[in-house]
Amino acid sequence: ALRKAWQARGGQMLTQARQAQLLRAVYAPEQTREQLVWFWLNHFSVYADKGRVKWMAADYMENAIRPHATGKFADLVMATLESPAMLEYLDNAKNAKGKVNENYARELMELHTLGVHGGYSQQDVQQLALILTGAGLVPVK
Repeated sequence: ALRKAWQARGGQMLTQARQAQLLRAVYAPEQTREQLVWFWLNHFSVYADKGRVKWMAADYMENAIRPHATGKFADLVMATLESPAMLEYLDNAKNAKGKVNENYARELMELHTLGVHGGYSQQDVQQLALILTGAGLVPVK
C-alpha cells in the first residue's frame, strides 16, 4: 500500500510539473524564452517514467534547464550534468569505480554535444565515462 501511494504521489508531481510547463508556454510574457526552454528540454530530454526521474522532473526543468536556456551552452551542459534527473536517466548514478557505465558519456558526446559523427572514438567515450565516475546520486536504502 505504501509503495502504491508513493508511486501515485510521484505521478501527481509529474503531472503538476507538466501543467506548470504548459501554463508557462501559454501565458508567460517572455515567449521566446519559453520556446528555448522547450527546445533545450527536448535536446537534453529525460524520460520521466524511468526509475526515480518522475520525482526529479520539475527540479530538472526549473534548476537545470530554465536558468540556462538563454545563456552559454557550456553552462547548460554542466547544469544537466549535475542534475539528479539526468544522472538517473542516463545511468550515471550506476557509474562507479570498478563498474564503469558508459551510457551517459556516450549520450553526452553523441546526442548532446558533438553529434553521431563528431570525430570521437570508443576510447574517448571510455575516458569520459571514467571522468564521470562517481558523479551520481546517494543510494536510497
